[in-house]
Amino acid sequence: MYKIKLIIVTFLTVFCCVSIAQNTAPEVEITEITQSGISTEKIVTVFFNFRDVDHDPLTVKLNVSTDAGATWDTELARTLSGDTFVMASPSWQFGAITWLAGQDWPDQFSDQMKIEIVVDDIQGGLYLVVDVSLGPTSDYYPFQFFEEEPIDLLTNNVYKTSKIILRHIPSGVFAMGSPSFELGHESDETIHTVTLTTDFYIGVFEVTQKQWELVVGDFTGDSRPMRRRWDHIRGTRNTSSVPQGDSFIERLIDRTGLIFELPTEAQWEFACRAGTTTALNSGKNLISEENDPNMNQVGLYKFNGGNNGTGAVGAFIPNAWGLYDMHGNVSEWCLDEYKSNLGTLPLTNPITNGSSSKTIRGGAYNQNANQCRSASRSLSNYSSSNSGFRISGSVF
Repeated sequence: MYKIKLIIVTFLTVFCCVSIAQNTAPEVEITEITQSGISTEKIVTVFFNFRDVDHDPLTVKLNVSTDAGATWDTELARTLSGDTFVMASPSWQFGAITWLAGQDWPDQFSDQMKIEIVVDDIQGGLYLVVDVSLGPTSDYYPFQFFEEEPIDLLTNNVYKTSKIILRHIPSGVFAMGSPSFELGHESDETIHTVTLTTDFYIGVFEVTQKQWELVVGDFTGDSRPMRRRWDHIRGTRNTSSVPQGDSFIERLIDRTGLIFELPTEAQWEFACRAGTTTALNSGKNLISEENDPNMNQVGLYKFNGGNNGTGAVGAFIPNAWGLYDMHGNVSEWCLDEYKSNLGTLPLTNPITNGSSSKTIRGGAYNQNANQCRSASRSLSNYSSSNSGFRISGSVF
């Protein structure tokens, strides 16, 4: 952690930078501090230069002290915007971070105010949690990395409503598809070896209606999965382009500075299987293509309540990587365009193109057990609003 300490005298009146402590990589220099507004509209802006010889991605945050540095509040400066995430280079670059101080600390005063800018290398962690509680009009969504699954993951509804939690998935090699003798096997599931060379994050849950509401703002919902057409989720049909068009994923990218995407079909199946080779990620196979007792344990489908519609995420057992609802509830969009024959040759980091429909995986609440298997594939038109999604993210 690298810090620059600023002393602010008579907060809400005058700022005075008395010292700048420059560190090695990354290096940061404060160039100016301004304030504007009054009362609940007080805005503090810190301008700075930075560089890092390692080209690391960095987060920029503010810590606040109201007692001349005796104690520091790492949560007070919560409503931040601007260069809260930067990609550093060996050359000096310019940045600015704005704090809505009047919103986070309304009508308060201290003549012993200190602020420190904290610049951290992004190291990642087993879990990534994005806080979207500030809503669709916010310019910034805070995020944190954790090494352990939250102990209240299932009991605290925030992870299904106001926070989006993703799990780190390691790179690896697996057999994609299903053997011809697997009950429910289809001809578009030919087995082939797939190598994924890059780690990635993927949503622990399907994106919920409430999470959509807080990011996009055009829907009021709960902890059931959100169903939307491709264009609203990603914004562009060109899989070689980054998400665009004020879409859900583009908004997450813009407000965190992180890299998000829909998972590729190979990433989705690799994450779903979590090392299993069976029809279900519980390590069990089907004994019935329709009403199956093993499917009853892992997801919502036609024969265990699905006829009543979708259900709250996280209600069934997870796979070995702690991912929920990979079977059933809602089918999930993947980045790939659907290709009926994936072949039998080994592939590395595959992504398919060349048709007018996108691949969906996982099966849905109103389908039979065979359509919810790990290897089951289907397709949907871009304009369909019947499928949901979970997001993936890059690992730094």
